[in-house]
Amino acid sequence: MSHKFSNFSNAQKYCHDQNAEVIMPKTDEENKRAKRLLNQVKFEISSKWNGIWIGLTDTENEDIWIWNDGTTLDSAFDDWLSGQPEGGLGENCVVINKDVTQWQDVPCSVDVHFSAICQLKDIIVNEGESVKLTCGGGSALHTKWTRSVNETSVIVSEYANGLTLPSLVLDSVKWSDEGSYECSFTNTAGLLETRITRLFVNTSTEMYPCLCEYRRKLEYWESKLQQNLTIEELRKELEPVIRQIQDQLKVNKTELSSTIRKLTSAKDERTSSHTIGYVGALFITVIFGTVFFMDLVMFRQHIENIRKICGYEKINKRQKHTRKRNP
Repeated sequence: MSHKFSNFSNAQKYCHDQNAEVIMPKTDEENKRAKRLLNQVKFEISSKWNGIWIGLTDTENEDIWIWNDGTTLDSAFDDWLSGQPEGGLGENCVVINKDVTQWQDVPCSVDVHFSAICQLKDIIVNEGESVKLTCGGGSALHTKWTRSVNETSVIVSEYANGLTLPSLVLDSVKWSDEGSYECSFTNTAGLLETRITRLFVNTSTEMYPCLCEYRRKLEYWESKLQQNLTIEELRKELEPVIRQIQDQLKVNKTELSSTIRKLTSAKDERTSSHTIGYVGALFITVIFGTVFFMDLVMFRQHIENIRKICGYEKINKRQKHTRKRNP
């Protein structure tokens, strides 16, 4: 990436001098990566810098936007700011505005406010061939290569065979090596540089479609194994991942179907089941009704006995009182 202002023509020249092209974010994933790189550009007077050029123009035919590689802008994806493009004949180039991080058409001749981020040219190889990805000149320091597929990234510079900084050598390329390769390094001025290239692999291997995210996880742990880690080191490396998996696999026992079934009766729509239920309900009703009726009769008898006893006691008291008055 360039840390200097330039118009679109100079941005193209800057990238061509490095055997690259002005970045072309054709997909949502590539566009997100471009926005991330946007944050790495540094200027002494940042208030004057407004964003980066992308390799998209309509200089040949108005409103027909063409990428630097000659392909037409796909209607399936774009990231225009609301109301854009609006410049007509005077604004035929596109930038990603740093404030709104969306596309905006501007005059190609603007030589202040915008800078360039380069994308290395696409590389197409056959499966089994060897490929060398070059990041920068011999002045590149602290180089790191990252491969991205479907927004899943793996740092490949830690384990790739034949790694010679600032280049990445892949021996006997496989279908799984396909993806966008991002090279980040610190130049001699102490500024962070990033370059991107896309690797396409022609393969005759018939593979069943799988989840790329899962595949990249396998590749990541494969990279750890290639570092010849001991069992203890590997366990330590895996500990946070295992803990995360354990947390994800934990379930609330109260929400298990077995627990819910214990607390609820199963529904049975069979006629025989309904008949048995009605008969059982009738039988229980008769039993409890009989017991209740017998208890009611006995209760009434107890009440009458209590009344008789109370009546006899009153009569005795009256007789005693009469005897005392008439000795």
